[in-house]
Order: sequence, then C-alpha cells, then structure tokens
Amino acid sequence: MSDETTPPPPPPPLPAYGSVPPPAAGYGAPVPGPPPPGAPAEWLQRVLATLIDAAPIIGIVIVEQVLFAIMPGFIDVLVALAALAAILGWWVYNYGIQQGTTGYTLGKGYVGIKLIGDQTGQPVGTGMAIARGFVHIIDALPCYLGYVWPLWDEKKQTFTDKVLTHSVITAPKA
Repeated sequence: MSDETTPPPPPPPLPAYGSVPPPAAGYGAPVPGPPPPGAPAEWLQRVLATLIDAAPIIGIVIVEQVLFAIMPGFIDVLVALAALAAILGWWVYNYGIQQGTTGYTLGKGYVGIKLIGDQTGQPVGTGMAIARGFVHIIDALPCYLGYVWPLWDEKKQTFTDKVLTHSVITAPKA
C-alpha cells in the first residue's frame, strides 16, 4: 500500500466582479417580457394587428354610408363603386404589396410582428401574400376555428399558415 493521498479538488472559480450568479433552479417565476425576435407571434398580437389593418376599411365604409345618406339616386352607385375601389386598393397595397415585400402590414408593423415563409425566413412575395388572403377561407370554414387555432398550436399557426408554410413571428416594429 502506498501512503500517497490524493489532494482534494480545487474549489469552483468565483464569479467575476460585477457579474450576477445564476439563479437557483426553481427559484421564483421568470420575469415576463416581450418574446425574443423570431419567436412565434402571440394570438392577441395578431388580433390587434388585424384590427389596425381593418381601420382604414371601416373608415371608407363610414364615409360611404354618410354619402349615401346625403346623396340620393344614381350617385349612390358611383359612391359604392368608389368605395369598393378604395377598399380593394387598400387591401392589395397593405396585404399584397406591403406584406409581401416587407413582411409587415400597417397593423403588423405597429404591433411588432411579421409574416415570413418557413423555408426562407424572408417575406413571402406579393403574389403569395395576395393568395394568402384567399386561402384564409379555410380558417373561416370550420366555424372560424382556424383563426383561434394559434391559441394552442405549438408554432402558433393558423390553418392557412400551415398550408402555405408561413409563420407570423415577433420582429422589431417597422
């Protein structure tokens, strides 16, 4: 037998001056804050963005109804056509061009969320953004279930997001 003894292991290094040691596991709840950029957008963020995007359309409809009330006859048809053209123009610009090229609509930019393609991580393009508006029909068909699906979906996607392989993520406000 040998009289040799093994020295004890060295103590763990001390944290650097001014650094905070990591919290003990299970101590307190995490501090709530905004999700990190690139995380799936929360359902309420998506709802708020949609309401903001709808505001100009609601404004156009209100103006149209006021003009209907004060202008009788044939002018009603012209007002209705002008309102329809304005609504369609806003929709194509906001949801097609703007969202397709930047990932942001007016509402998404204000709220801080963005539409991207899952494969590229980039905006989906104008044509696909316009097509997305029509594919949203599948979110509405089963009693609007597709619109609330992000509440329990792991990636927080609607049916349309899943079909088109898109995601709405948090991003810096535009």
